[in-house]
Amino acid sequence: MISEGTPARAMPTLVSAIVLAALLAVPSPSPALAAASAHAIENASVRLVFDDRAFVTELTNRLVPGAPNSVVRPSGFWRLNFRRGKSLENIVRPEDQAHRFERTSDGLRIVVDELRHGGQRLPIRITFTIALRGDETTWRARVENRSDVEVTELFFPELSGLGGLGRPCSP
Repeated sequence: MISEGTPARAMPTLVSAIVLAALLAVPSPSPALAAASAHAIENASVRLVFDDRAFVTELTNRLVPGAPNSVVRPSGFWRLNFRRGKSLENIVRPEDQAHRFERTSDGLRIVVDELRHGGQRLPIRITFTIALRGDETTWRARVENRSDVEVTELFFPELSGLGGLGRPCSP
């Protein structure tokens, strides 16, 4: 109860304190949980990480001591265009797709079993293979089109949002 002599801000301060306490009581995601949703491949030279949307979230040159993650703004590494009838350019983006991640002996395979576009599912399968060999990455894509659309372009790898990769170490 607020009495006549209580300052008008006493109640909002109490409410703010309760809301702040409630926010502080909510646990933040643990680093282990965040790492579980990341798909990383790495060797002594390179670390490359994808999230569940197949966005590149980390690219680190491990040959440079203390080199930071070069990804400034995570983004998808591919996009596909197709033609259907009079609609000449239909863009399919990775964030709208379901990706399946599989480890390989030297990297990662990312599979999209069917493409989603405009509320439809198209029987087009894309398999991406990313391999690490020393300080190089090898990117391959295979498109299997069992639909009535004409796939006109696959932009791949399309890496954006990157800063510098640092300078190589001196011998």
